[in-house]
Amino acid sequence: MLEDATFLRCDNISLGYSDKVANRQQDAPNVIVIEGSNFLDSPSVRLGQTPLSLISAVSNTITALLPSGLTEGSQITLTVENYDGYLGERSVQLDLSKPTGDLYLLPPNTYFLKNNAVVVHLQATDSGSGIAMMRIGFDPTFANVTWQPYTNTIALQISPDNGVKKIYGQYQDKIGNQSLVYSRTFYLDTLPPTGTLRINGDALDTVATKVKLNLNVID
Repeated sequence: MLEDATFLRCDNISLGYSDKVANRQQDAPNVIVIEGSNFLDSPSVRLGQTPLSLISAVSNTITALLPSGLTEGSQITLTVENYDGYLGERSVQLDLSKPTGDLYLLPPNTYFLKNNAVVVHLQATDSGSGIAMMRIGFDPTFANVTWQPYTNTIALQISPDNGVKKIYGQYQDKIGNQSLVYSRTFYLDTLPPTGTLRINGDALDTVATKVKLNLNVID
């Protein structure tokens, strides 16, 4: 039988998702991988009534070529024959689009922060299978950052050193399509201003009702 799925990923995202019928390979976008069980050693795979060219059939994984010309939202039917002659059939919808979105600090339009605890608002949409996961970090490569379920807000602790900071976010839909990387720049300023106050050129006292004040403030 074929694994249960509604959407079929057809872009350049890597493999390894068990909750869908097939995925495009990163270096060969016209290649799909069908995961299931009890396949024949030399299975017959059809897209509708059209046989697909097989690349390999190993264990419970079949690699085949998709025809060109398939478009976003196309409803297709994959059929695979197993050992007992049962034709496993699954209708899936092509999800060619990547999620889109953005992120920003709360309150909106925040640039200067006075402490290293930040609240990030996230927003993402997907016209295909829907938003499922996100990853947020301070490195555009997301080193040591794992995917987590999508939510609208997240609280983070940033490094306490003052200066320009940047936060990065990326979204993933239910079958693995990944968005572009979005970012926001802000400035952490935890130090209060310093300055001096001079009265009448550093006079120690005065009887005048009007004085001259010199203020010097540094921040």
